Amino acid sequence: MKAKLLLLPILLSVFTVLSAQREWGEVNPKQFETRVCAIDSTANAMILADEELINFVFEEDRIFAYYKRHKRIQILNKEGYEYANVKIYTGANESIQSIKAQTLNKGVDGKVITTAVNKKLIFNEAISRRVSATKIAFPDIQAGSIIEFEYVTRVTSLRFLKDWYFQSTLPTLYSNVTLRSPFFFQYASVLKSSRDLSATNNAEATEKWFTLLFGNSRYAEERTDVKCYESSYTMENVPALHQEGFVNCFQDYFSRMEFILTTARLPNRNEQTFAENWEDVIAELTKSNDFGLLLGGNGVHVKDAKTMTASLTSKEEKLKLIYNYVSSKMRWNEILTVFPKGALAKSYTEGIGNSADINMILIDMLRASGIKADPLFIKTSDNGVVQKEFPELGQFNHVIAVAEIDSAKFFLDATNPNLPHYLVDIQDLNEYGLRMNEKKAEWLSIRPSANSFSNIVAKVTLSPDGKIVSKTMLTLNDYEAVALRTKLKLKKSEDALNDLLTIDENVELLNTEIDNKDDNYKKTKTTFDVSSKKTFSGDKQIYLNPFPVKFRKENPFKLNERSYPIDFPYPFKESIKLTIEIPEGYAATDVPKSKEVRIEDGSASFLFVVEKNEKYIQINSILSVKQQQYHPGSYESIKNIFANAIDTYNSVIVLEKK
Repeated sequence: MKAKLLLLPILLSVFTVLSAQREWGEVNPKQFETRVCAIDSTANAMILADEELINFVFEEDRIFAYYKRHKRIQILNKEGYEYANVKIYTGANESIQSIKAQTLNKGVDGKVITTAVNKKLIFNEAISRRVSATKIAFPDIQAGSIIEFEYVTRVTSLRFLKDWYFQSTLPTLYSNVTLRSPFFFQYASVLKSSRDLSATNNAEATEKWFTLLFGNSRYAEERTDVKCYESSYTMENVPALHQEGFVNCFQDYFSRMEFILTTARLPNRNEQTFAENWEDVIAELTKSNDFGLLLGGNGVHVKDAKTMTASLTSKEEKLKLIYNYVSSKMRWNEILTVFPKGALAKSYTEGIGNSADINMILIDMLRASGIKADPLFIKTSDNGVVQKEFPELGQFNHVIAVAEIDSAKFFLDATNPNLPHYLVDIQDLNEYGLRMNEKKAEWLSIRPSANSFSNIVAKVTLSPDGKIVSKTMLTLNDYEAVALRTKLKLKKSEDALNDLLTIDENVELLNTEIDNKDDNYKKTKTTFDVSSKKTFSGDKQIYLNPFPVKFRKENPFKLNERSYPIDFPYPFKESIKLTIEIPEGYAATDVPKSKEVRIEDGSASFLFVVEKNEKYIQINSILSVKQQQYHPGSYESIKNIFANAIDTYNSVIVLEKK
């Protein structure tokens, strides 16, 4: 996806109606007859128009950004009814000031019938500590209905304005964003898209004059004329982007416009230029009372680190000991942030803290034991990638530790007590992080340090009571073992296994035992019996699925084509080895055939080998993925590999009486 940078001085005013904006409630009655989207015949709904005007208003002794959005969606068929339930997400620094919504239908006389959404059908829901959703349930929905809503949001953040998404999971016929700003704000407008703006779009700033009224304690009733600029961006006939599995941050791949404030020249104030490079950001953090100056000192955690490692000579042993100690002692309050809440020694004594508290305590203790360790600022994978071109700490939402021993680097996140020290938390695997290294900025690549594997070994027999029984051992290492240990903290063994594996509904798990479930540094070994619910005694033919327990049930890749990369959380190998004993008096008359499918460079493959004699059938299947990310051009090959694996897992062996 290309990024196009436009440096534009952009207006400060109260809202005015855009000339291009569709009037509220006005629609051509013929539009209701549409049942097929012109740019996507498979769509169940489409966005007719989506428009936003961004203004700035001075009130309460500060400047706020105001966003006025007007959106229309047409429901094309019954399958599209779900789109008549709308969610508007807002963060901690924003609030909805006004909202209205209505449903439009065509009456029997050909005129437009308007049904306003009752306030009782608009309600708020807390999604997390920092995010909430305003839900709108539109009434009187039928095929052809048009839903329309308009709302105004006030936001405190001016440095990074809210991104405008031209693209979504629905086809969009018209999308426009207009940004207005006074001369004393200069924004960089960054287009991130594989598509160009509409040819009719005016991408250049247009100079305009606006009259602004500043009425508050500072400016009283002074009326000020401010020279302002406007820029408007449009895309038309934008196709939908459909989401499926194995993508870190889906919104990263939508066509969108980003706005970043680069310079502020407020009246009667010195010009404010934001950090020109990452070295400036790091230098400021190093001398900050809220961050850099919290490190060091002689807190109790520093003294404890020196005491507990005094008898050790190996630096890696020291690292392992301190990491395990901090991750088990400190309880994470589930808040991700780059700033500690206060003195590290106090959080250490309390035994609870946010992500910065815990990992900066870890850094302090590692340094006290003689290990080189620094903060590493990251953006968790579900929040998209960092924009290196704009030095701004606000992009990051998490800080972890990077420790260095000789030439080896260890990325450490002590918020997760189920991880060994050599594994990076999955949420932290997001291409790169910014290291605060001796007042310098250094970008480090964060990739999985090991390949995880899952291995099933089973012996399948026909029991004396006529049931098919499988004696099974499941072995997991690294991230797969972490996943099981994490689930075991919350669930019973059988429930945890059901979450990790696909278990046929016609069988039951018995006699489950798990070894090494509390040791982060060992493979987990789980033994269990799988017994069919049905008995087969006397049957002339037995139809046997050799995979009553497997790692996946269906192909996660279903799209005809995919325009964004495949992001596996880490490289992995899934192996299933089966020995099937042919019951006395039976012969295997039909068995699946061996096969091998691989991507051109060999980095992903599926191998299936079947061997048979009169007494046994040996099956060995291996699904292997050696890279973390694959280009969209490899999508068809990856999809085919998984399709072959799923097809094999659903195969049937026929045992026939002699």
